[in-house]
Amino acid sequence: MPDDSIRPLLAALANPAAREAFARVVLDAASDVPSRREERALTQLESAGLIVRSGKTWAVDEARLRSLLQQGVRRRPQDGPERFFTPDGRIDRYPTQPDDRDELLQAIVSRVIDSAETLNEAELGARLSALTDDTARLRRALVDHGFLDRDPSGAAYRVATNENDRAVTST
Repeated sequence: MPDDSIRPLLAALANPAAREAFARVVLDAASDVPSRREERALTQLESAGLIVRSGKTWAVDEARLRSLLQQGVRRRPQDGPERFFTPDGRIDRYPTQPDDRDELLQAIVSRVIDSAETLNEAELGARLSALTDDTARLRRALVDHGFLDRDPSGAAYRVATNENDRAVTST
């Protein structure tokens, strides 16, 4: 959903007369004496921040467009486990390198379970579902790589107590 700062821009571009006037400005083909309809369209485009008057002519407001592009931009981290998450906090890919995988799995464990908690499979699945649609795959990875311990009956999960006991398997 666009924020309110972009609504005038979208409204101008939704107007066929304004789109036509904008095309003329972009192509440097605007008439020297615009009609009343074209003048209204140009005023709407100017109010929206798409064009600026430059003497007797109009030009695209490139600085304003660049500014709008930068609003709300979230740069994706280049390192650390956050680079494997979408902006809304879901896993978008699993790393292939073991160190990166372990870093991601450790970050997931710290997000979903406290070291003093014991969760049943449904509770753990519910928490993991905030991160991925494939909760079984993620749960299995957390156990297989030693970040979570599963009791012998398979009914309870808790944070692994000894990092040195973590499995040394690769996916």
